[in-house]
Amino acid sequence: MTSSARKSPPSSSTGSSRPLDHVVAYIRSRFPRFGEYSLVWDEALELAEALGATVHLRACREDAILLVPSDRPRIILNEQLDLPTWGVFCVAHELGHWLLHPGARHYYLQSPGWLDKTESQANVIGLLALWPRPAPYPRVLGIEEADGLVHLNVAFTTSQGRGPAPRWRSRKLTMRRYR
Repeated sequence: MTSSARKSPPSSSTGSSRPLDHVVAYIRSRFPRFGEYSLVWDEALELAEALGATVHLRACREDAILLVPSDRPRIILNEQLDLPTWGVFCVAHELGHWLLHPGARHYYLQSPGWLDKTESQANVIGLLALWPRPAPYPRVLGIEEADGLVHLNVAFTTSQGRGPAPRWRSRKLTMRRYR
């Protein structure tokens, strides 16, 4: 997955200095349904449009690629992806790169890079598109691919971060990678 230049989203009125909080607030300001329920494929396309991006299905080796030319960003998705699950995740993940990492250029595909800070933040946006949770947001602890499936080992909490430190739990989310 790649990331490239873009102006940062406006600061959130939440007063938080955490980039994820700012970006989630910005996405919700442009697409209020984000984080309310799991998005379906058509809503992932609407989300991209609301944020000024376009999505194109193409024959390509990668699952998703983010291109940011001078006009508006384009997300290229492998046309064989299972669009209702992994496709929605990939669209939101790439939008996360665009909003969270302006000016950065990173490329991590099927590598340990999936778990570094750059990828982890984009993974949170992908997770929130399919599995909405309040802050503190879920995070991907590990990713496995086997037999056409993607298994995400996800840490999450049922607490909203008030009071004592939240208790984290883990769960495996499984999605079909290709149609």
